Amino acid sequence: MSKTALPERTPGFLERYYICRDITGIMNRGFNISVRLNTPVSDSILSNALKRVIASCPYLTVNAFREPNDEHQPNHDRIDAKLPGTQIMREPEELMVADAKADGRNYRLRPVKEIRYSQVVFNETVEDFDEIVLENLASNRIPVNCERPMWRIYRLNVSSSGDEYLIFACNHVVFDGRSAVNFFEDLVNAIDDISQKPCPAVAEVLFDSSIDSITDLPDSSENLTKLYNPPTWFTISTILSHLLVPKFVSRLLKSYLLPWHPNLYKNPIFKAVALDGNNISKFRLVRFSSGEAQDILSNCKLQQSTLTPVLAATLYRAIDKAFKPYLGAFSQSCELVICGRRFYPENIKQTRYGLFVSAYTPYLTPSLSIADTARRLSNGLLKAMSNKHTFHKAGLLKLFNIWDYLRSFTTGKEERHTFEISNLGRMCMNTGGWRVTDAIFSQGVTSAHITLSVISTPEGGMNITIAFHKKLLQFSDGTNLAIDQCIKTFKESLFSG
Repeated sequence: MSKTALPERTPGFLERYYICRDITGIMNRGFNISVRLNTPVSDSILSNALKRVIASCPYLTVNAFREPNDEHQPNHDRIDAKLPGTQIMREPEELMVADAKADGRNYRLRPVKEIRYSQVVFNETVEDFDEIVLENLASNRIPVNCERPMWRIYRLNVSSSGDEYLIFACNHVVFDGRSAVNFFEDLVNAIDDISQKPCPAVAEVLFDSSIDSITDLPDSSENLTKLYNPPTWFTISTILSHLLVPKFVSRLLKSYLLPWHPNLYKNPIFKAVALDGNNISKFRLVRFSSGEAQDILSNCKLQQSTLTPVLAATLYRAIDKAFKPYLGAFSQSCELVICGRRFYPENIKQTRYGLFVSAYTPYLTPSLSIADTARRLSNGLLKAMSNKHTFHKAGLLKLFNIWDYLRSFTTGKEERHTFEISNLGRMCMNTGGWRVTDAIFSQGVTSAHITLSVISTPEGGMNITIAFHKKLLQFSDGTNLAIDQCIKTFKESLFSG
């Protein structure tokens, strides 16, 4: 292969889904993970560590480029000095029409020409790591169709505590939550190795496509595994049920014939904000110390459940209590994110980066206890992980035009889920003289009213970023916001059930 010939491939269906979300502005941006190391890292060590990690992971070099590319497309290569990235929030209409017609197959994933340290690593000082930091991250777009990779590192200096956080912010096209965790694991390992040698010079050029050899790109998740390949019977039965059974008939049958499904005529689904593609997120950051996190886990054991179902059940009750005075009795729906890597332990290296997620989406009747709700969710989650139907359902998206599918989320006709939970688990990284002492996972709302992003570390405890749609701020008794009452109840109930 010549030095000028770069590997490229057509994006998979999930990658095209996230490309569509980026260029149209539908749903959220602001996907990021922040870590605090036990010792601040210098530019020389960080730059050389990044260079090493980039060399080992082709996804860190790529962007998604529209073909053909011409001078009429917006320039995303300019960096705003105050807020790195681009503030062009959506593409010109004529380009989006062309993308929709091509169903995103007019894009190619390929390495950028060059990655420079000064163009992907940014320093910022704040008084506190708080909701304002998360809102700023959520408002920043890291675009496709740009000669920069789909990630940035923000080095955040917190003046009130003297802490330094490294923030990995990325476009969702080729990174999910576990990808970001794996990135930090690779980075900390590289930092430890480099810090044991004579101090190197700052590596300004992290990647140069004319010099650095990339012979191939990893395949998309649906080709790398069979995760999103539904059985024929599943495909046929699902499509026929949608074609032959109208939505109102399906809702009627479920409401009156399925004992575990709420009666959506008696108790309509929680619908405080229409699902219209407009997702402006506000944030609250809830921190639990290591001791408090251990108490919460002990409470989970008492309820014979794992953490995610208990978090979901507790939030369900808190939402019910906080918003019932304004909306009356209502049912709820939720999304519990599942990582599919667990099904392919033999492919641990191949699935280290990329998209391997789906969501279990149950409905919940009003006024259930936390214990009963946690038990139901736990059983349902185990079943979903066993039969993989959530991944099979996601795989059906391959049969449709993704742009047409996402357009339905801009009309206000589809239901917005009550809440979503993504739990990345415990982040244990201790390599040589370096370790992660705190971590924060954050993302804005997408198709839910409220999103919980959960992560923990042995020293820093458990941090829960609560993103919620800005329009929920309208619910107030004149003194207290319903969302803040909800969060207060949620925090208190985690210890008692």
